[in-house]
Amino acid sequence: MGSECKESGDVDSSQQDAASVADVSVEVSTVDHTLKKPCRKYRRTRRKPKGLSRLWAHLLSVQHLAVIITAVVFVLVVILWSVLWVFIFRHEGNSGVYFAGMFRVANVEFIPEYRQAESHEFVSMATKIQHVVSGVYKMSSVARLYKHTIISDLSTNNKGGVLVHFWMVFEVPHLKSVAVCEECVGIILRDSVHTNLKNRSSVGYILGLPVDIDSILVNAVQRSDYSFNAAGSQCIDKLYASLPVVKVPLNIFSSWGGVRCHVKLTAMPGFLIRLTVASFQIEPSDSASVCVSHIASQPHVTGQIYSPFHPSLMPPHCFCTWIFQTPDAALGVALLLHNYVLKPKDMKGCEHGWWRVNEVIFCGTYVGHESVFRIAERSAEVEFRCTSQSAAQPFRASYSSYNISQPCPENHFLCSTGLCVDKSRRCDGLDDCQDESDEVFCSRPNKKCDGSSPLHPLFVCNGEMDCANGLDETNCTQETSCSAVSYRCRSGSCIRKKNARCDDVADCQDGSDEHDCACGLPVPPGSPRIVGGTDSEEGEWPWQVSLHFSGHLICGASVVSSDWLVSAAHCFGKDRLSDPRRWRAHLGASTQGSPGHVAEIQRIVVHEYYDPQTLDYDVALLRLKRAWPASLGPLVAPVCLPGASHAVTARHRCWVTGWGHRSEEDKSLPSVLQKAQVSVMSQTECKKTYGPVSPHMLCAGVPSGERDACRGDSGGPLSCRAPGRGRWFLIGIVSWGAGCGRPHLPGVYARVTKFTSWIYDHIS
Repeated sequence: MGSECKESGDVDSSQQDAASVADVSVEVSTVDHTLKKPCRKYRRTRRKPKGLSRLWAHLLSVQHLAVIITAVVFVLVVILWSVLWVFIFRHEGNSGVYFAGMFRVANVEFIPEYRQAESHEFVSMATKIQHVVSGVYKMSSVARLYKHTIISDLSTNNKGGVLVHFWMVFEVPHLKSVAVCEECVGIILRDSVHTNLKNRSSVGYILGLPVDIDSILVNAVQRSDYSFNAAGSQCIDKLYASLPVVKVPLNIFSSWGGVRCHVKLTAMPGFLIRLTVASFQIEPSDSASVCVSHIASQPHVTGQIYSPFHPSLMPPHCFCTWIFQTPDAALGVALLLHNYVLKPKDMKGCEHGWWRVNEVIFCGTYVGHESVFRIAERSAEVEFRCTSQSAAQPFRASYSSYNISQPCPENHFLCSTGLCVDKSRRCDGLDDCQDESDEVFCSRPNKKCDGSSPLHPLFVCNGEMDCANGLDETNCTQETSCSAVSYRCRSGSCIRKKNARCDDVADCQDGSDEHDCACGLPVPPGSPRIVGGTDSEEGEWPWQVSLHFSGHLICGASVVSSDWLVSAAHCFGKDRLSDPRRWRAHLGASTQGSPGHVAEIQRIVVHEYYDPQTLDYDVALLRLKRAWPASLGPLVAPVCLPGASHAVTARHRCWVTGWGHRSEEDKSLPSVLQKAQVSVMSQTECKKTYGPVSPHMLCAGVPSGERDACRGDSGGPLSCRAPGRGRWFLIGIVSWGAGCGRPHLPGVYARVTKFTSWIYDHIS
């Protein structure tokens, strides 16, 4: 009670400072005694708190108040962190766009302290540059999307000044992703450099900072590249040789997890670094490669141009310029590109090469055929820049002059690929243009069986009697010129018979058409079928595979050999889906959950020309770690691969199988393997439905749309059986379509006959 009343007493502070311990005890006693009467009076008049007032007074005590404040602060921190996560960190993870770049700060002397990121000089210069770059983008059209810039390094080269290496991060909603394309971000920085046109110098100024406009380089990168090089990442290392002639070990470990890792080597001022490599794999340099060529193209004279480091892979950063000049204004420049095609640039960035041809921008794309790119001008300046995030496939091209007014010779047809083919080969059933532009919108040819004129190639030796006199199926083993409609034997010779492979008749003189034919065996006769034709019988489709990623059904596949499967490339397109260790192949199952064998995947091979935008070349191979046991037959067996000339006729019976959804609205997957009979459409009908369908695709379905593949069936087989209870062949791979089961909108499949050689090259 004494201490409670003491708080209201007023003790002179000067007396307390001068008092001894004994004095203090006496003084306190005196004050208590003096104030005893007022305190008693106060206690008699004060009312005891009741109800909420009593509870409130209890909570406001010092001990409880500290607990309450701590709890409130904790709750506020949790709420603040949640808000930051929802609106900033998660937003960046979902919609962050990242760029890496560099430029040269001219007229500034490089000092050794810039090599040390912790030094005052580095921090001062980096802060100044970061302020300038941020100012540029905060005043630009993408100001609301811009987040920040990080200066990662300062270095130098033989041009003097300081090389600045930086990262930029934007937060971009999906609808505005076009606004921060690679070219757009670079142009904003270049346009901010104010150069003096009088002295024609490439050095200009951004807010007083001297910048070489020609040195500006901006590349779009993945979030993983940014995070692997960010502060605190295990994929970044800095080594400093503090003493002369001291060896500092440099070890690069795959466990770092990055495709690219940043290692900074620094030596003492006045000393150089000697880098000794004990072992390495040869790859293109990441440094920029620059080449400039002046070419005078004479009539009927051809030459070659190549990508940097050809025939090796192209580096991520390179730059080439070719300047062509023809002797006559009537002559232009023609580039015959091998496995490459140029198309006008759209709103998307160029993933496989950026081209500028006389101020017009094009994007390069890898394809499996030749193409011709024509420049209808006497003078042509062709500029090429590497744009791949990593090392890319090389390219080469042959150049020559051509007559601008007549690109193709007389009696020749100009293909969409730029190739020229004889007009007599138009609508002959052969894809001479490599993109079917010579075969689309052709009327079905007439059957002229009188023998007075050659029969159309579509009807010759296709396994069906199209003419009553049988002339179309005679002399089919006769050797002929090799083409898309003739079967190529292993010896290199070709015969007229299209479907010679594995038909139980030795047609090639070397018998190679009947080699490796333990495949596509039909179901034993008399086996029962489930009513309705939707559920499959056990062992009916022994090549059907169910692919599971981290325990979840994702796609289908087909067995083509004892240790190889064929599926769709788009099943493995995303980074996380490309890891073979997380995939499992369920073989020999007709019902989910009871596979005959579960196999681990050793390797995934996606076609090198696969285009995730158009789904062209949508094929992939999966190699099993161990071959499936032979004891599983006949529950597991390979399907036959068709020859390149294999023709599907009206008498073929084709089925699509899989465990995918049974309708667009279906929320659950069936447990029993489903099958649906469909018809393969002509390519002309397919293009009329979907427009620019690739020649590596085919359409199959029924007019009503009631039988079709759907989500979850991707990568699974479209199997067609030869007439007369023949073998089953893999004709298509489930790829894409407009919805599921919609009328007059068939499913689109990867055309296996276009990939037979590619498959054999990998599995042989």
